[in-house]
Amino acid sequence: MSRPQLLPPGVVPTKSTDLYSDVSDPFSWGLRPEQDHILTGPLPEDPSAIETLNVWFFDSARNIAFNIHPILQSGSMFAMVTVFLPDGRILRQRADEAALSDNPQIARSKHVELICDVPFRKWTYAIEDLPVWATDKEALVAGVITDETATTTVTLVAQATMVAPIYMQGGLLPEAAEAVAGEAGLWLAARLPAGMSSESYRFDQMFHAMGHLRFEGKSYDFDGYGLRGHVRGVRKLGGMAGHTWLAGVFPSGTAFGIQTFPRPDGGFFFSEGYVYKDGIMYPNRVLDAPRMSYDPDQGDYAIELACDQLGLTRIVGRDKRLFWWSMPAWGTTHAPRWGIDPEATMVMRQAVTEYTLDGETGYGMNERSGPR
Repeated sequence: MSRPQLLPPGVVPTKSTDLYSDVSDPFSWGLRPEQDHILTGPLPEDPSAIETLNVWFFDSARNIAFNIHPILQSGSMFAMVTVFLPDGRILRQRADEAALSDNPQIARSKHVELICDVPFRKWTYAIEDLPVWATDKEALVAGVITDETATTTVTLVAQATMVAPIYMQGGLLPEAAEAVAGEAGLWLAARLPAGMSSESYRFDQMFHAMGHLRFEGKSYDFDGYGLRGHVRGVRKLGGMAGHTWLAGVFPSGTAFGIQTFPRPDGGFFFSEGYVYKDGIMYPNRVLDAPRMSYDPDQGDYAIELACDQLGLTRIVGRDKRLFWWSMPAWGTTHAPRWGIDPEATMVMRQAVTEYTLDGETGYGMNERSGPR
């Protein structure tokens, strides 16, 4: 069974007042509302399927950012968390204690909760007294963090309102759809080993969020933009040679995103992009995008996308706050280490990012990996 397909570019269905029963909501890509909820039991087609609800947020004006990376199976969730503080410190938790939810609208671990208030429209993200350890840019660049003993706690709440439709990866370009049906679909966890399924998918969605953070007796308000992902499928990372995943949104409402898996000898296993502008989702091919860089002070880089309707879209990005992973290779069973390990064969940089397009400044994320 194939997944729901996007309406042709330029076609925007009539908005319904009942978002819980109407699959024609233009933000939903034709998914049913409950498909933006979590599974509270095994996926019937494949009990080994997992879900991830990756969340990125960046308030550039206040220099506050966070990444919440929950992983769920049958309703049981643990969550990795990174919080970037205004003073340059970085708070991290490898894996908050797992907890089980029997409510499909609420994903929770011991200290982290993600609530689907309205599918494809509103989510709440909350962290309460999460035990974390603190580091900074210099320590992560210098080598591996060996002491992960929690020394303090952090609390935050964010109310997120979606500002663009979901982007179903592999759903815009024919060559991307073909790649998802192959090995790249398992790297994305956008399908099942047995094949494609309408109940297995990977999508991203841009949002605006407001909230507050509490740390060491101080409270910080924030107001910014971010990306949330919802992935449901089986992930097998063997053979993956690196990736570039980035997205941003601008105050005008324009948004964009790309996902690529480069081949070591040139070209791509998977490559797809989009531009959302004036209420229309435009499929784009990726002409240029940054690959992995080990430079923590990398300057501006170019992103070039192209489609018949918009022509060339050129975006300039600059990573602002970063966190680093090191590992032997994608697909190994070894736990990743935090920081740039000079002995690692594969490193990933996770960043919140500033983007410019046609003189407008926007914000989002950029995650890249590649071999040493």
